Amino acid sequence: MRLDHVRGEGFLSFRDKFEQKLADLGLVLVIGDNGAGKSALFIESILWAFFGETIREKVNPAEWKADKIINLSALKKGCYIAVKFAVSGKGYEILRARKHHEHGSGVSLREDSGQDISGESIRETNAKIETLIGMNFEAFTHSAIFAQNFKRFTQCTDAERRAILEEFQQGQVFTEARKRATDGHLKAQEKKYELLGQVDVHEGVISELDRQLAGLNSKLTDRQYHFEKETEEHEDKVKRTRQNIKEAMPEIIALNAKMTDAERRVIHAKTIVMSPDQRAAKVDDRANAKAQIQQYTLAINDADVAVRGLKKRHDHFTPGDACVECLRGMTGGEVTAYKKLIKIQIVSQQDFGKERRERLKEIRTLLSGIENTLKHDDAHRESYLTFQREWAEFERKRDKLESEIEILQERLKSLSAHGKQLRQRVDEVEEQIASVILSKNGNIGILKRARKNLTAALRRVDMHDFWLKGFGTYGVKEFMFKQALGFINERLIYFADCITAGEISVQLEINAKGKIEPVVVIYGGADSYIGASGGQEKRVDLCISLALQSLVEAGSQKCNIAVFDEFDGALDQAGLYMFIEFLKKEAEKKGSVVVMTHNTDLKIQFDAVKKIQHQDGVSKIESGI
Repeated sequence: MRLDHVRGEGFLSFRDKFEQKLADLGLVLVIGDNGAGKSALFIESILWAFFGETIREKVNPAEWKADKIINLSALKKGCYIAVKFAVSGKGYEILRARKHHEHGSGVSLREDSGQDISGESIRETNAKIETLIGMNFEAFTHSAIFAQNFKRFTQCTDAERRAILEEFQQGQVFTEARKRATDGHLKAQEKKYELLGQVDVHEGVISELDRQLAGLNSKLTDRQYHFEKETEEHEDKVKRTRQNIKEAMPEIIALNAKMTDAERRVIHAKTIVMSPDQRAAKVDDRANAKAQIQQYTLAINDADVAVRGLKKRHDHFTPGDACVECLRGMTGGEVTAYKKLIKIQIVSQQDFGKERRERLKEIRTLLSGIENTLKHDDAHRESYLTFQREWAEFERKRDKLESEIEILQERLKSLSAHGKQLRQRVDEVEEQIASVILSKNGNIGILKRARKNLTAALRRVDMHDFWLKGFGTYGVKEFMFKQALGFINERLIYFADCITAGEISVQLEINAKGKIEPVVVIYGGADSYIGASGGQEKRVDLCISLALQSLVEAGSQKCNIAVFDEFDGALDQAGLYMFIEFLKKEAEKKGSVVVMTHNTDLKIQFDAVKKIQHQDGVSKIESGI
């Protein structure tokens, strides 16, 4: 794989747009303070573009959040990284973005022609990228990058070490083959036992179906006998029911005629009966008349009493009697005048009484008319109710007869349905017999196929047994695995000599428990990796990382760039010089070797120097390479 260049915006400490060539750089020194952005430019940007992950995320997964990839000053704009690369001479570009104002969020994979070959989802696109370059995150970092604070091969578990070696030598093909052989063997065994079960089941089913057929044939004979017997009885009941319906029909016709006559009389009576409002008005009129009679009677009585009192006063009043108002004795002339006044009052009261008597006579005449009207209405109403009761009685009798006819008709339907049920009961048994025969024939066919499939399944079990052994512990995969360890150990001897001048010996071996472990011998010092100093551990890690790179290059997966981050702290002056000489040779082979360090004294040893400037949270490339 050839990496051509990387470009981006808003990524980690790089707020502004940047672009960096990656191919044919030679041996390059990148200097800058801690946190200046050296790793962000040459390591994290490439890893994030290809795999959507970074080393700092791997080191502190609990504290990592997706938006941490965006520069704090560019949160509104978001970030993106684009890497142009080639595989087998064919060019591609990956563009991965997070909340970017132009590219949004996601990842795309395009060919140089511009054709988009991305998957339907981010996960599918990530899988396409790994398949295209032939490496995942761990394999890429162990083959092309030696970064500080990243979990090295020596710190991995046995399972992780095996996974890395498998990824480098395409050993996952054999792992997948063994997995498929194992899965196939399990499925073949399951199929075998499933088919054995099917044979037993269907043999039992056929036996049960034969028993059912015998019972159904007996049941059919019994039902056919009852069908013939009950059919004869059924036809007689239908005949009697129809005769009863025929006899009831004339009576219904006669009742309908009587109902029609009664309804006519009800309608006529209803027309001469007062409405409720009219009757209520008449009742109110009667009450008002009675009230007026009482009122006028009282008024007449009061007038008669007044006349008698005035006459008594007129006849007994004499001169000398006291005046009613002033209580003094009255003269003869005053008495005569007073008696005239009383006579006037008497006449007035008599006229008032006469007028009230005449009015009382009129009201009594009116009341008599109202009473007669109400009396006649009561008679009409009684006739109306009588006619209505007659109509209701005729209707009841008719409804009763119609109900009886409906019952008879329902009985006819019931008898008809019963006849169908009798036929259906016979048909059901015949259908059950046909179904059982069909099921039996089907089970016989299934049993034949199951026995045939069982023979084939037994052959597949034998075949998967063969492949399981071929890809097992002592099979092809383990042979290639040991061959790879032999190759790595040869390269470890070479790299240990280049980097440590023979001070340290490093080999990868499989111990008695079948686990891969580094065997480290430090001449004049510790005899294991655990007992080595920090600087010695780092040199061991350098040797193993370079040996793993060689394993990748020995296959089809080659990368044109190697990145070393802060490696020089583990080497003395002589060792550092030897390692730089080695890096120069690597740069000639690969095209680009990038070394990141704080040691500016090394500048003279490199083809080019790049400085990363960091100020106010923003990194910039001070000069191009």
